[in-house]
Amino acid sequence: MFEDGSYPRSVDQQLIRAAASDKRSPRELSTAVGRQLSPERARMRLEELLDDSDYLTYVQERRLLVLNMRELLDTTSKHALKGNDSDARRMYLDTLKAIADRLDKTQINVADVTDKINTAQARVLADMAWVAIQHLRSELKDRYGTDDDEIDALLAEGLELGQKSVESKVLVAE
Repeated sequence: MFEDGSYPRSVDQQLIRAAASDKRSPRELSTAVGRQLSPERARMRLEELLDDSDYLTYVQERRLLVLNMRELLDTTSKHALKGNDSDARRMYLDTLKAIADRLDKTQINVADVTDKINTAQARVLADMAWVAIQHLRSELKDRYGTDDDEIDALLAEGLELGQKSVESKVLVAE
């Protein structure tokens, strides 16, 4: 442990890797880091790491998944390639299918998350634009005595200009 109470990144990485490979008991976590942490401290540190949303980026999480799948594949391939064991070969093929399914589900989840983020951002931008328009409307009335019809005509012109700007930048599928 460093003076500030943090741990070397390698210990943290070993904890995450151990948890990803189904070694999740505090004792197994402690063993995975060479007993540098007590079982209780290993459990607590893993919880801290997983609660920290910035600990692993998407790419790191994806890499961890690939490493986990590779370990599983290596283990099953060793058994499948030894001798003439049809059960081991079947298990190997099942493992390959499981890996492919898991990677496919990860892709779907990424697409879903991206759609949700885009929708949320669109709502925020629309809310911001609405507040700005309402403020502009109020100020034009108060400062310059501009009536609602004139403000609506200006907004319509602005929306038309905005639409043309967006259309010029958006690629249209043929």
